[in-house]
Amino acid sequence: MVTMFAIFASSLTSAVGTDVREGLQADVVVTSATPDFPTIDPTLAGRIAALPDVDAVAALSTAEGIVAGKAEAIGGIDPTTLPTTFDLDPIAGDLADLSEGGLAVVGDDPTLLGSTLAIEFERSTLEAPIVAVVARSTGGFEAPLYFVDRATLHASVGRLLDALLFVDLADGVVADAEEDVRALVRATPGSFFETRAEHVADSGSEIAAFGNFIDGMLILASLIALLGVANTTALAINERSGELGLLRAVGATRRELRRIVRLEVALLSFVAASIGIAVAVGFGWALIDVTGGAEIPSVVVPWSRLAVTLVIAVAAGIVAAAWPAFRVSRVPVLELAGRDR
Repeated sequence: MVTMFAIFASSLTSAVGTDVREGLQADVVVTSATPDFPTIDPTLAGRIAALPDVDAVAALSTAEGIVAGKAEAIGGIDPTTLPTTFDLDPIAGDLADLSEGGLAVVGDDPTLLGSTLAIEFERSTLEAPIVAVVARSTGGFEAPLYFVDRATLHASVGRLLDALLFVDLADGVVADAEEDVRALVRATPGSFFETRAEHVADSGSEIAAFGNFIDGMLILASLIALLGVANTTALAINERSGELGLLRAVGATRRELRRIVRLEVALLSFVAASIGIAVAVGFGWALIDVTGGAEIPSVVVPWSRLAVTLVIAVAAGIVAAAWPAFRVSRVPVLELAGRDR
């Protein structure tokens, strides 16, 4: 089960970060204090845009709306500035038509173009034609699946705080311009400064706590396995006392006897862990297929973590077998050989 959820967490992290890695073109990203709620002062975008070494600023506002009976994140963007700072990869239509009251949908079906979609907000309902289909969103665990013009979104739900600001700096003065933007962001509560590299590295960090939980479960499972292997090994040695006694009788030393027991347990641990990991990979694949949908387009198997799990399982088996192997090696030969009688 631990391995299954580790695969799910790795696949989800990869899916969340893919859009940012492939689409981000801005030199600087201003983020909210929390990924769950927008906290950026809506006047900050204008103040950053007024800096001499800033080429473009694209602000993203988000609100929750009901689409086909399901709560979805709706993004408000400026269709003229966003394409220069973040590539949504349009596959049909034109994002510029959002300024005419249109709607962009994240997906891979160009036949959606031209149809009308209704979005229910708390105080109003927006019906808009789909004027663009894009292949990616702006990244993050709660990335919008639908985009409208910022003015359209604000007219539907009221004035909003910004969730993200994408800032494109002038060529050749990036370092100086970054410091100017950083100073403005530092003076504005609720906003945080990130370079492009930092934002890409942090993409998917929303589920880092889940990954830590998986690591904790792995440690706990290893401890439980340690106790289980020790108990099983002790029972197996007790049932095979006669065989071990015969080995001692024909010349096996105590050290060789301990080595035989440890190797047997290591082999059994390796086989059991390998089978468990193979089954978990299959169940993890099925879990992603059932629950992930379009949000998790591919399965990412954390081979390094699985290798560590396998090594820990074998090491735990060897450690657990050490005490039973030592005890049986100290039993006199005649007593050991006569235990089955």
